Amino acid sequence: EELKEFGVTSLGENVFNGCTSLTKVDLSKIISIGSSAFYNCISLEIEDFSLPNLTYIGSGVFHGVKIKKISNLGKVEKLPSVNNTNVNNYGSVETLLEVTLPDTITNIPENSFYGYKYLERVTARNVEVINNNAFKYCKSLNYITLQNVKTIGSEAFRYCKLEGELSLPNASGDIGLLAFSETKITSVATLGNITGLCSSTSWFYEYGVFKGCKELERVIL
Repeated sequence: EELKEFGVTSLGENVFNGCTSLTKVDLSKIISIGSSAFYNCISLEIEDFSLPNLTYIGSGVFHGVKIKKISNLGKVEKLPSVNNTNVNNYGSVETLLEVTLPDTITNIPENSFYGYKYLERVTARNVEVINNNAFKYCKSLNYITLQNVKTIGSEAFRYCKLEGELSLPNASGDIGLLAFSETKITSVATLGNITGLCSSTSWFYEYGVFKGCKELERVIL
């Protein structure tokens, strides 16, 4: 039921995949974790996920694990890709509430937090690129640091909460189709040096960036 690491710094792919009775791990010394290492360890609960020495994490590592908070991903420079939205990289979509990404992360891959419906807060200070569907269906998401974001992909925040004002002071690329669709944004304060909104001439229509934002009252372009 309990796993303690004695001098181990690297865990390979699938190493504890399907260990459904595992309830406790000590990963404080871990530097590298391979894909699906703790996949479907459904009895494992982590209140505050903190791996200060981590430099690499594979895909689907903690699928099904009950993680409430991710506060420290060490020195990871690249988040794992998500090709299948039914596979979750950051624990169960039913439990995760808060994420803090290290300053080494500048890119959030496609589908990264897709469907994490109780995720409320994301701190991502140095992120410049947020790819397609990155936070789609994060219906409780109401806070995310966007001050350094330059480009946002299609449907990146679709169906998120995001109440209040949207400000993208350093934006310089494109904002994709339906990027903020169906959110509760009330005003758009600045879009930096945006060169395009969903690369379309009709961005308030069928695939509009802000389609369905019924509480949007004020826009400064």
